[in-house]
Amino acid sequence: QVQAAADFAQIFLNPLVHFAAMQLSGLPQRALQNYGTWLGLYPKRIIFPALLVFISCSLGWIKIGPGAKNAVSDDELEILWGESGQKHTRQVEATVNNWKKANKGPWFQEVSLVLFLGKNDKKGFDALTGEMLQEAFQLFKRYWNLEVKVKSGNTYTTWDLCARGVVPDDPSNPLYMPCLVISAYDCFSDYETNLHSTYVEQIDKKDTSGNFLPYHTRPSMSNISDAEIKKLISKGCDWYVPGVKWEANTFVGGRKWGADGKVLEHAESTMAQFYWEGPRRIKFRLSLTKPHLANEEDIMEALDLHSRAWTDEIVNFNKNSKHLEISVLTPSSIRDLEEQLEEPVWGLLIAGSMGLWWYLFFSLASWKAPLASRVTVGTTGVGVASFATFAAGGLFFICGFKLNVAIVGCVPFLALGLGVNDMLILTRGFSEVGVERIKSMSMSEILGEVFGRAGVGVTLTSLCNVVSFGLASFVPIPGLSDFCICIVLDSVMNYIAMMTLFPGCLMLEAKRIKEKRPDNLLRLCHQRILR
Repeated sequence: QVQAAADFAQIFLNPLVHFAAMQLSGLPQRALQNYGTWLGLYPKRIIFPALLVFISCSLGWIKIGPGAKNAVSDDELEILWGESGQKHTRQVEATVNNWKKANKGPWFQEVSLVLFLGKNDKKGFDALTGEMLQEAFQLFKRYWNLEVKVKSGNTYTTWDLCARGVVPDDPSNPLYMPCLVISAYDCFSDYETNLHSTYVEQIDKKDTSGNFLPYHTRPSMSNISDAEIKKLISKGCDWYVPGVKWEANTFVGGRKWGADGKVLEHAESTMAQFYWEGPRRIKFRLSLTKPHLANEEDIMEALDLHSRAWTDEIVNFNKNSKHLEISVLTPSSIRDLEEQLEEPVWGLLIAGSMGLWWYLFFSLASWKAPLASRVTVGTTGVGVASFATFAAGGLFFICGFKLNVAIVGCVPFLALGLGVNDMLILTRGFSEVGVERIKSMSMSEILGEVFGRAGVGVTLTSLCNVVSFGLASFVPIPGLSDFCICIVLDSVMNYIAMMTLFPGCLMLEAKRIKEKRPDNLLRLCHQRILR
């Protein structure tokens, strides 16, 4: 019985399976060939509706708003690139929703971090020496001399903007408390030069209640040895408030302690932290003595300008300093970096597009055979791929998504590459038909054969992109998921464009060949050959 079943399978079933496989193996080619033939017969029925769809999708770019303010996601990086649903992600979301977006802006104290290192012959040199500290102090003092002017015409000083307490200034008894600055200079009497004259006269030199720690009684950097400086800083530096001390690890980097672990022997760097008050606190503080400055919008603008002015001051000082290498991180520099990362790199995009075009130019050009040259159709194909990417971007916004750093930096290059790849496959399929056959064939026959030859390749590459990136979009990382969805949309739109819009370009190319006209972008070269 077993042998009989095997014989039956060999005689009847195997040929049937083989026949079915043979029929199915050519099914995609035949289907695409039939589509190409129909497209060649009725091009307007496909090209114009497709063009209307692409234009409609492109209107989605309107959603980004004036200045593209709604284009980029404002989610925190920890949320955007963290795993959704995890404990730390939920904590970040709660912090952002209940603090940053609700209450941080008007109250938050921003900080500038300034790092001092040795350079040139002082590179790697001990930062805790009188020479190094005094040179850095020359820049340190400039912070209190900064002034900025906002658009309304109001001028704000460091004393107006620095964090020095929220209690309103008393017009009958003006007293400016010290700005909150964490550094090694609180250990020395030299810091007194950075105190407001009202504080020096009323408190630092007169108060004996014990409620304030005076600066004028502290040692001067110029009067003690380097060893004494290290010993003093190792203990920490007192602020003007009793009980508040800046420990060495808050402003000294690359620390090397002595054998007893109590005295610093060497330090590679020192750091100073400059704090600005929150806008609403500043408004409240200035409300009595300077009511004309108590405007929150002006204050926010002044804080940004002051941060930039301080950065410029540091950069200029660093250029002229012989022994110090100074690095700075300010709120304005962080905001500038975030904006820079979210901006498309137009130079690279243009350079990449030009490089791709030149590659297409030399790979598709035929200098001696005008009718075999495909430069013009290749160039229009790049335009079709770019238009498809633009429409995909509009559809992305219509679906409610926003851009992120990965999308801005990678998708334009990847999308253009995918589009041009499909365009080249179709162009090659068109060229394989042959010039002589194109002259004698109808448009429907030409497109039918092109899609029969190249349609499967275009379909498979697009299908692979859609499936692979589509599956990746389910990864529970919002930034990565949005990136993959953007690629999926672009792959779909690009496939539709290559199957509907680009055939119109091939039809124009076939018409050029039938009429024996030169390739437009090589007209000067081809005209002499075709005469």
